Amino acid sequence: MFGLKKFIPQLSVVLGMSELALIERQRALVRFKLLDTAEGRGPGSGVRLTAEAVATLLIAVLATASLSETVSATRSFVNAKRDRREIEDYAKVKDALGGAETFKAALAYVLASDEEITIVRVDRGQGFAVFYLKDGRPRFISKKKPSTTAFDELAQVHIDPIRALLRNAQKAAEAEATKRKNPSKTTKEKA
Repeated sequence: MFGLKKFIPQLSVVLGMSELALIERQRALVRFKLLDTAEGRGPGSGVRLTAEAVATLLIAVLATASLSETVSATRSFVNAKRDRREIEDYAKVKDALGGAETFKAALAYVLASDEEITIVRVDRGQGFAVFYLKDGRPRFISKKKPSTTAFDELAQVHIDPIRALLRNAQKAAEAEATKRKNPSKTTKEKA
């Protein structure tokens, strides 16, 4: 299976960030156990390419522009709970985004599904995240304790290109795994 590190060059283009900035965020998240890793060296080790791993890395990008604040800001947003008070008719949307109750679970669900979310926006200062449908309506709002910064700073990502990249990378990983399990006849003949 592909690792998250192999996915980073493509993701950096979509996000308009350097590969190094994303790799440094990934390393910090691994160091503080916000990303799960498979032990060992070589293929199959490191951070696996999953919707949850990509969601965590995206949260790290959305939560702060500062590498030194990555871990604390990401931890706060990953665990940010759904704010039911912000939705007028919660009963109608309680199962939205797979019934996710945290920002990370909701973002992972959006990346892995065909949910009609197009934008995820984070207000770093006020400490909330909002998922927006294609028609501009908010679908899920999560809230964490507001930052002590004196100003609001918005960050957002468009989900569709990231979702497409993730799906293509996962399909490529599956094809590669199948190829390893079932080598072609020409490979067998050479052996």
